[in-house]
Amino acid sequence: MITNHAWAQQGTRQLGPHQHGHGQFHLVIEGRKATMELHIPGHDITGFEHKPSTPAQIAVMNKARAQLRAGLELFVLPAAARCKLASVTVATAKEEHHDGEDDDDGDAHMEFRVHYALDCGAPQKLDRIRFDFFKKFPSAQVLEMMFISDEGQRVYNITAANPVAELDAR
Repeated sequence: MITNHAWAQQGTRQLGPHQHGHGQFHLVIEGRKATMELHIPGHDITGFEHKPSTPAQIAVMNKARAQLRAGLELFVLPAAARCKLASVTVATAKEEHHDGEDDDDGDAHMEFRVHYALDCGAPQKLDRIRFDFFKKFPSAQVLEMMFISDEGQRVYNITAANPVAELDAR
C-alpha cells in the first residue's frame, strides 16, 4: 500500500519553470480514501498571478476559490465509486522564478494549491475521471496527472481537447 506520507516523500515531479496553461494533478487511492491535489499557475485560474490589489481582482480571486472548492464538479468521478468530498483546502503560494528573469512584481508567480480529501464507498469502481475543470478555467490547457493506488502508479497527460483519463495503475 502506498501511503500519502510515502507519496509525499517520493516528491512531485516539478514542471520546471512556471509555465502558463500547465499544471499538475495527483490522485491517490488508499482503501476507501482518495486524495486529489491540484497545483496550477494563478494566471490559469484568475487571469493574473500577483496578489489581488483592486476590488475587481479580489472578486475574481474569491470566485476562483469558490469554484475550486467544488472539486467533484471540476473532477468528475464515476457515480458507482460513491465518492464524497470530505474536505477541501485552497491555498495560494509563490513559486520562485527559475529562468533568471524577474516577473512583473519582481519576485515570483502565484500558484494555486488545492487539496481534496474524499471518502469512496466503492473505490474499485473509480476507473475514470473527467476533467470539467477545463470548462471552468479555459486558460488551463494541460494537467500532468499522476495516479497512485495499491496497484501501482501511472502518469497521464490530460488536455482540454482530451479531458478524460481511463484509470489503470498497472
